[in-house]
Amino acid sequence: MLVAFGAFVVMSALAVFPPDSSWGSVYAIVGAVVVVAATWELLGGVSATRRARVAATAALAVAFAAVFLLSDYVGVTQFNQPPRFCYQKEYTADSAGHERMVWRSPLYSVVSDDPSDPSAPLRIQAR
Repeated sequence: MLVAFGAFVVMSALAVFPPDSSWGSVYAIVGAVVVVAATWELLGGVSATRRARVAATAALAVAFAAVFLLSDYVGVTQFNQPPRFCYQKEYTADSAGHERMVWRSPLYSVVSDDPSDPSAPLRIQAR
């Protein structure tokens, strides 16, 4: 039951909050932690060895991270959306009035040269 609740929190967070809001990523990560913790407890009930429990929950956590990062990449490349799961947002403006927004993700950075225009193309910079 707790696994279903965690999955519901993840899906709701990604569906309700807009891509430029960090609250969607916060609630999605909280839901993923609930799913991983509930899976740990479920595996203990089926008398799996400790090594198997650790491997299964670690694989589930890595799978969640991969899905979150992949959904961000697809959102940026296909739908021109800023990444949800970024750890830093930088806004800069020079004296000539040129604005720039940079979202830093674990694997890449996303740059918008005109952050005031929502239809402006986003560029991905590799690390």
